[in-house]
Amino acid sequence: MEVEADEEAALLSRPRARHIKKRALKNKALSVSFDEKDLKDFVGGFHKRKKKRRKEAELLVQEAQRRKRIEARKKRKLERESVYGGAVPATDSGSDECGEDDEQDEGSELVTSISGTATYDNGDMKVTVTTSEISREEDKFPSEKMQAAGTQINWRS
Repeated sequence: MEVEADEEAALLSRPRARHIKKRALKNKALSVSFDEKDLKDFVGGFHKRKKKRRKEAELLVQEAQRRKRIEARKKRKLERESVYGGAVPATDSGSDECGEDDEQDEGSELVTSISGTATYDNGDMKVTVTTSEISREEDKFPSEKMQAAGTQINWRS
């Protein structure tokens, strides 16, 4: 009985886990396992990531083009307002709201206002012509405009 008790005591005093030396941990062999599913995901992932990058780049380009169209539309609207004195012309059918026919407006150029005085001499007659921009306010009273135009023309002989 004593012998059995000594053996049990020796077993209990020893640690159950075996100590692993550092050298054994460093020199561990590399184990390689081949998994078909992991390989397929890895190889197929290149194509998927490439497609994703292309799609994101395309979306960025489309967004940039959209911003350019909006800026061009705003610029044309401001130019139109400055030409017409803040009033929108009656022939405008609201093409800026729909945004589809922006390209047709880009080709048209703005008409610059010409104001000045020119004198023509034809031997026995001298004519002075004064040109000025017509504003929207003057269109309201055409009779006054005709009277003012009649007084501006000077006929000299």
